[in-house]
Amino acid sequence: MPMLNFDDVYVDSDDYLLAEKTVLELLTRLRPQWHKRDILLIRTGHYGEVAHFQGYTDDSDDAILIKVFKSDLSKRVELNNVELFFYHGLCTKVFATFENGFCMKSLPGLSLNYKFGVDIDIYPLVAKKVGEMHRMMEYLSLSKRPTRKKDDIFVVLSAAISSIPETLTHPEDNLRRHRALPSIKVLRKEILELEMRLSGTSREVYCHGNLRPENIYVNFEESEVYFAELEFAGKNYRGLEVAQHFLSLIGNDLKLVGRDEYVPARDFQFRWC
Repeated sequence: MPMLNFDDVYVDSDDYLLAEKTVLELLTRLRPQWHKRDILLIRTGHYGEVAHFQGYTDDSDDAILIKVFKSDLSKRVELNNVELFFYHGLCTKVFATFENGFCMKSLPGLSLNYKFGVDIDIYPLVAKKVGEMHRMMEYLSLSKRPTRKKDDIFVVLSAAISSIPETLTHPEDNLRRHRALPSIKVLRKEILELEMRLSGTSREVYCHGNLRPENIYVNFEESEVYFAELEFAGKNYRGLEVAQHFLSLIGNDLKLVGRDEYVPARDFQFRWC
């Protein structure tokens, strides 16, 4: 099926009501058999430059993901990444574009969580697919693909740390931060150490860039694994990506970060790798 292009459609993600109206109209053009009154539309997220909408009907298993971008470069980068992942069977296909976004079928299956992530019948499927993704570097090196220098992990980390204030406005918040978190000086030292270790021991491969459980979908019926949120896919360190996946399985609770009992055990990590 040829790609559908709707260059006359622009979704203003900053105006929710207008965006919802525009997306609904787009869905009726994509699926003429859907009646507007039957379409269920949910805004599944708004992450920086990207807004997500999902449209479907109760009597259909056909769900459509609509991604809206504020930057044309962000759109082109992710569109190219999706095409590459689809070519390798790692995500669904983009079947329509509009001025500031694109549409694709929603991923089948359920997103990963800690229980699924360490399940003996599931994690080998995930590990295999991650390995396939990392081998894409050979293909990537032969193609001219749009990239963004700012996506380099250490450029991002350096910029993030530079944006942290030395002191907070409220003394109590400042005291609590110093008790709970390492200092900026310590963070810079750890990042430098991480960069030195990775550059000497870990290969640079084609990475997902945000391999959190919610970005990994498992289709249990077909024993297949797919990846979502491909905005940051590109060249990165394999060891860093796998380590981030393990750590992100426990979520964002700072009380659990760094505690071995909440991270998959070392023998599990060896089996996974």
